[in-house]
Amino acid sequence: STASGPFPAAGSLPRPSSPPPPALNLPAGALRIDTPSGGVKFSDAGAGPVFASIDTNKSMSIDPKMLKSALAKFSKAEKNLATLHAVGAVLATANEPRIFFARLMDHIFDVVSADRGAIFIREKDHFLPQVTRTAEGKTEEIAVSQTILRRAVHDGVSLLTSDAAADERFKAGASIIMQQIRSAICVPIRGRSEVFGAIYVDSKIARGAFTDDDLELLTTIAVQAGIALENSRLSQEAARAERMAAIGLVVSGLAHDIKNYMMALKGGDFILDAIIKGIPSPEAQQSWATLKATHKSISDLVMDMLSYSKARDPEWANMDINGSVAEAMQVCRERAQLKGIELTQEMDYAIGPFYYDPKNISRCIMNILGNAIDATPEGGGRSIALRTRVEAEPGPDGTAVVEVADQGTGIPPEARDKVFDLMYSTKGSKGTGLGLALTRKIVEEHGGTVTFETEMGKGTTFIVRLPRRRKRPAPGQR
Repeated sequence: STASGPFPAAGSLPRPSSPPPPALNLPAGALRIDTPSGGVKFSDAGAGPVFASIDTNKSMSIDPKMLKSALAKFSKAEKNLATLHAVGAVLATANEPRIFFARLMDHIFDVVSADRGAIFIREKDHFLPQVTRTAEGKTEEIAVSQTILRRAVHDGVSLLTSDAAADERFKAGASIIMQQIRSAICVPIRGRSEVFGAIYVDSKIARGAFTDDDLELLTTIAVQAGIALENSRLSQEAARAERMAAIGLVVSGLAHDIKNYMMALKGGDFILDAIIKGIPSPEAQQSWATLKATHKSISDLVMDMLSYSKARDPEWANMDINGSVAEAMQVCRERAQLKGIELTQEMDYAIGPFYYDPKNISRCIMNILGNAIDATPEGGGRSIALRTRVEAEPGPDGTAVVEVADQGTGIPPEARDKVFDLMYSTKGSKGTGLGLALTRKIVEEHGGTVTFETEMGKGTTFIVRLPRRRKRPAPGQR
């Protein structure tokens, strides 16, 4: 084909044929560029359009296997992109972790060829399953390799193994051999500042069941899930703080009013004491003792309400915490004996003195011990153990630990997330819902923690940890 003078209309160019087309007759001053093969020639006459002649006698071959592979990769990438879009929609609309975790696992099984899968959240040194799934769609409990889980969570790395039993990274993991795991993926659920848990899938049948694309997909899903979980927890904490602030205002007002009434009653106690002592009637003496005990209970409740309603610094004193534990045992011993419960102690006197608030920590231990007595059935030779010990970490002087272990009924699963909430009680009308809420507040004001371990039908152990400070803390220090 040639070009001279006006260009032909689009679509009117003659079809090139073999042998090669004749030379182009270009206008004066035009630029000509020939390709090495002579197959494509261009002309450019300044501002004019580009014209080309193309040799169509060239041929090329396409390997059907390569084409099939390319199409499969494209289809997989398209499906992964759709999965990430669906995951984003789930996390944008579901605020409850147990709900969005279940939906995430459904989407994962849509794109990953796994036999089993689970999502775990870390609680101290344990991994608690939030959702489990099998290839058949069942939600039955599954046994998972702790070796792989710990490696992913503790190191914060995404793991893919095509033959777990032969993988050098997990050669010490007996659980891998016992559970006959071949292929597995485990990716950490990571927030902005910590690792919350992990997403885990495996296959017992096929080696190399998962690809790098699967690992990248699950890693991305886990990152999204970690941010969503962190946002959910922050939202819950903000709502709880707002609720507690409102309750605190009400409690503070009530406590001040009740305190004034109790002060008037207490003033009359001294006069009535003298009168009652002159009455020989045992019934009068017993009734007066009961009335005084009731006055004290109301006064203690009011002080708890006031203590909870405002922030305060502990009244630091350099003392041995074993003394506070012994004091709490002495106060609660008679109450335990009435139910036939024995109080035992295992004290570590090597703890030594350190700075804490003896009065308020004694109150915390009495609250926990009182709950333990209430939770323990009468008779049967049951006991409650109070223990103290030292943990080397954290801090330069370690941590003092107080444990109260009962042989009671255990805390029901539905109540475990609420036991430290203000105004929540498992005792019905017998509980105020202040004791454990106040206990946590006081312990946290010391820079410590209070946690528990429980098993239905076997009992509960509450653990109080306090920094073993050798120097008096500065005001406001935790």
